[in-house]
Amino acid sequence: MTTVEGYPKDLDAFVIVKEIAPGVTTLACPFSRVIVEIGARATHIKAQFADGPGMIMVSPIPVCDVAVATLEGLPLKYIVAPDMVHYMAIPGWKEKYPDAKIIGCKSLTSQKLTSLGLACDFEVTDFDCVIPAKELGLNDVKEEEELKFIIVGAHMNRELVTFHGQSKVMVVGDLIFNLPPTEQYSKSKLGLLDRFLYATGIGRYAQSKIPDLLIKNKETGKTALKVIEALDFDTVVMCHGDSVIGTGKEFYTSFFSSLL
Repeated sequence: MTTVEGYPKDLDAFVIVKEIAPGVTTLACPFSRVIVEIGARATHIKAQFADGPGMIMVSPIPVCDVAVATLEGLPLKYIVAPDMVHYMAIPGWKEKYPDAKIIGCKSLTSQKLTSLGLACDFEVTDFDCVIPAKELGLNDVKEEEELKFIIVGAHMNRELVTFHGQSKVMVVGDLIFNLPPTEQYSKSKLGLLDRFLYATGIGRYAQSKIPDLLIKNKETGKTALKVIEALDFDTVVMCHGDSVIGTGKEFYTSFFSSLL
């Protein structure tokens, strides 16, 4: 197991594995940013490629036995970094699976990965529009997977959204929070500060301000959010907080009601 700041050292003991759609599995675990416990979640998508089945990993948690087991012995084809900060666990996976290709947003290589001796193999540079996998250069992904990407250019962390049409699952990094991180801390316990924040409603209030805080340019942000809204998804997987399964579209429009 590789150790990454913010995650428990004995990570295997805390990971919650859940199949949220056929071939789509999430791995939830504790994660803290500074002193705030917000949880983390990776998404593993089993997809069909030109040479057979393989895995796509979005926002990986650190390498651990539980996470490796969910790959089912299949080749790890792609690792998606969903924004400029969700890349910390990638080096461990690249070391274990050197043939895996990294997908990231514009400038992720120059600003973050170069110092780690890594680079994006596929960098999404067009903002606020849908980029199908083939258009990005992922020529081995079967068309029926309907794998697509969208960068929210106005987002502070340059959010890269992953959409898997076959399962109607959309995966985000810091675009949406759904705290408290109940599932992610179901095998551990939130700290006193975090329990206070959520018990008093302060945490929920702060969460409601996320669209205003993280979307820097409201007009261009609105354009990207409407492009995302038009996608045919019913499940939203977020890194921080609980996923919304089956009613994801309704949750999304409610979360961004001030901008849509």
